[in-house]
Amino acid sequence: MKKVFLLVVSALILFSCHSQGEPTIKYTVKKVFENERHQLKILAEFPADITGITKLMFLDKAWGEENLHQCIGDMKLLNAEASIHKNKDEGFIEIHHDPGLGNLRFEYHILQDSPGVLTDQKSYRPVVQPKYFSAFSHSLFMVPQTGMHPETGLMDIEISWKGFSEENIVHNSFGSKESVQFLEATSLNEFHTAVFVGGDFRVYPFKIEGNDVSLAIRGEWETFSDDEIVNMLQKTITAQRSFWRDHSQPYFTVTLVPTHRENGSSYGGTGLTNSFATRATNNKNLLLKDLTYLFNHELTHNWIGHSIKNANEEGQYWFSEGFTEYYTIKNIASNQIIGLDHAYFIDEINSFVSNLERSPVKDKPNSSINYDNFWSSRDYEKLPYYRGALFAFYLDQKIQMDSKGKHSLDDLMLDFYRDALASGQRMHKEYFIEKANQYLNEDLQPFFNTHIYSGKPMPIGDIFKDLGLDHAPFSNAYHLGFEFTEDKKHVAEIDIDSKAYEAGLRKGDRVSFRSYMHRPDREAKLTVIREGKEDTIRFFPAKVLPIPKLKHNDKNTAALAFKGS
Repeated sequence: MKKVFLLVVSALILFSCHSQGEPTIKYTVKKVFENERHQLKILAEFPADITGITKLMFLDKAWGEENLHQCIGDMKLLNAEASIHKNKDEGFIEIHHDPGLGNLRFEYHILQDSPGVLTDQKSYRPVVQPKYFSAFSHSLFMVPQTGMHPETGLMDIEISWKGFSEENIVHNSFGSKESVQFLEATSLNEFHTAVFVGGDFRVYPFKIEGNDVSLAIRGEWETFSDDEIVNMLQKTITAQRSFWRDHSQPYFTVTLVPTHRENGSSYGGTGLTNSFATRATNNKNLLLKDLTYLFNHELTHNWIGHSIKNANEEGQYWFSEGFTEYYTIKNIASNQIIGLDHAYFIDEINSFVSNLERSPVKDKPNSSINYDNFWSSRDYEKLPYYRGALFAFYLDQKIQMDSKGKHSLDDLMLDFYRDALASGQRMHKEYFIEKANQYLNEDLQPFFNTHIYSGKPMPIGDIFKDLGLDHAPFSNAYHLGFEFTEDKKHVAEIDIDSKAYEAGLRKGDRVSFRSYMHRPDREAKLTVIREGKEDTIRFFPAKVLPIPKLKHNDKNTAALAFKGS
């Protein structure tokens, strides 16, 4: 979310000083095979700048990607002589032409700049394959500054798709299977944070409270059917919109593109205009449960993070990421999405506890979670997720106890949402504590200052006890049991008390294949080569550690029955 936000803000500032001329922009997009490569040929028509230099926005760096200009091919102005220049530093394509021109007809190609199948590392770059294409608007459409209205900054955009049939469809953030699309009074924010896909996608439309929702998916998935993921998505969106009492979005789509990965699996997504673009490794290691988590977490950001904004982005990640993490598992369990229930909820709470307790930065203050740390260190990135989720869990149970079941954290979250809609109220420490204290018998500030602001680890065992929840003092926590060499090809060190050692792994082993998740309940699989022969080693990466763990019993299930939902 943050990367997208920064891109849009910088672009809006950039254009606010330069927009002029007629607001109409027309694009014609055609999939072609030229110079032995599949490409998208795009004809853009727009007003010329009276200065003789027309600039088209196309960022060379965006969303963690660099050198996006190398995805551009064969640029030319069709209706006049001109010279064309790439300005990578400022993120422009400059057309130098006769100042007397009224309109320009400019043609360019978008191509995939790396060969082979789609991998995780390529998923934020334009993908143009024989059977399909997938791209985000900022790396597909060049936006002329002359196409923006001089007063409003809005654009009227027409997109024509040539050569796409009912079977070879086009689907995007603005509609589905439309040969011509007209986007009226569209902001740069809306247009440049959109997803566009086409080709052999299967589109499944459905209605939620009269609003259009759809899933666009391609590929044959190994571990789930189309029906299973459509049902999961439908139940997820219905539950979330009902919780927030918000059925205001007339159109929304989710796209899912398969990626390739030799070892293990991964999944991720990006919230965009009217859409959520996801990708996931299509192999037996990916479970529908993983995508259920992904969809619920990212779609919750429509409200926590988008509607309820942080006053200081990193400073309130304990809320925007931590509370989103908590409501992800609460939404899944309380609505029994794909059959997951209170047992899942307890398992995930235990996972938060285990991950936070084992984190090397668990005692760092909230101020240490800054932009640089968050994006460069997985430990710092995950710290506000675990810490914030456990804080949300504690607060939810505390509100229910103090109100004798009359209220829950749900009531507080809806208060936050109403204030954000009514006055644009942003989330910050003082506001949060003031609102939360309305539901509590004791002032929340000492707890917040100690465990969130200063970072002192929460006494989880004592909290479980105070909340009347049964727990064990030890848990089977994630423990890989060995360390790789820097190149990930050999075992550098190994814990002789680990499950990995027990399964036969040894220091110095050469690893040709690895597949594991950072969870104690997911089996790890390694292929090692010894004396020219391959050997497969399987084990559960777990170790009993002094970390509190909620028990699965009737007492806890009754106590965690989401009374306020």
